[in-house]
Amino acid sequence: MALVLFDKDAVIDFIPEWNGNRESDKPFVVKLKYISFGKMRGYAQKIDAALKSTKDEAEKAEKTLDVQKQQFIDNVTGFENVTIKGKKVTDPVEFYDLAPPDLIYEILNAMQDYQKLTEGQRKNS
Repeated sequence: MALVLFDKDAVIDFIPEWNGNRESDKPFVVKLKYISFGKMRGYAQKIDAALKSTKDEAEKAEKTLDVQKQQFIDNVTGFENVTIKGKKVTDPVEFYDLAPPDLIYEILNAMQDYQKLTEGQRKNS
C-alpha cells in the first residue's frame, strides 16, 4: 500500500463535520496546515515547559490553552464561507475567540490526525 504524505507547507482545505457542515450546500472551509509528529512534539514541549513552573491547576489549564491557541493561529491560514455580521472572517485569532469550543477542538484534532484531515478534505469532482 502506498502512503501519500502532506507537504509541510501545503495548505489544505478542511471541511469540518461540526453541526452538519459537510452536508451543507455551501459548507464553511478552514484552510490549514497538517501538523507533523515533529511539529506536534514541539507544541507538547512548549506545554511541558510552561507547566514546569506552575503549581496551580487553573493556571496550568490556562497555559495549556494558550499553547493550543498558538497552535491554531500558527496553522490556520484562512477560511471560506465564514462571516460575522455579514463581514468575512479572515483572521484565525478572531475565529478562535468566537467559534464554539467543540468546533475549535475538531479543527485542532484534524491538524494532528492524518486520517481526520483526509476525511475532511474538499473532494475534487
